[in-house]
Amino acid sequence: MTTHKFKSFRSTEEALLQKECEVWLTLNGYKFVHVPGCIQRYIWGTGRGSVPPQVAVAASRYLKGVPDLLIYDKVNEGGPVRAWIVELKSERGKPTPEQLEWQGFGMRVVRSLDELMKVILCTK
Repeated sequence: MTTHKFKSFRSTEEALLQKECEVWLTLNGYKFVHVPGCIQRYIWGTGRGSVPPQVAVAASRYLKGVPDLLIYDKVNEGGPVRAWIVELKSERGKPTPEQLEWQGFGMRVVRSLDELMKVILCTK
């Protein structure tokens, strides 16, 4: 008997928000970094393939809690760079304790594209 794993509604909602934000950022010329969940699952050994346990443990220390988006924008050519650290969550989603540690570095929890736009456009 085959069992299927289905994403929860919350993770599907966050995945759609992630894609929507990435499209908006790309169309508006922002640079961003996203460590896709599939890479995290692979490193932690829960996806296809596997890595040695000691590698998975070491990697999890660095990846667990990493925010969804690290966004960059140049103020002007040759000038300083602005950066935003963003954790995307559904309306009911709550950041993990590891994610909350990033608040000390200015991480913002964003629940919609409108919120992301306000975070970025209101700090220009």
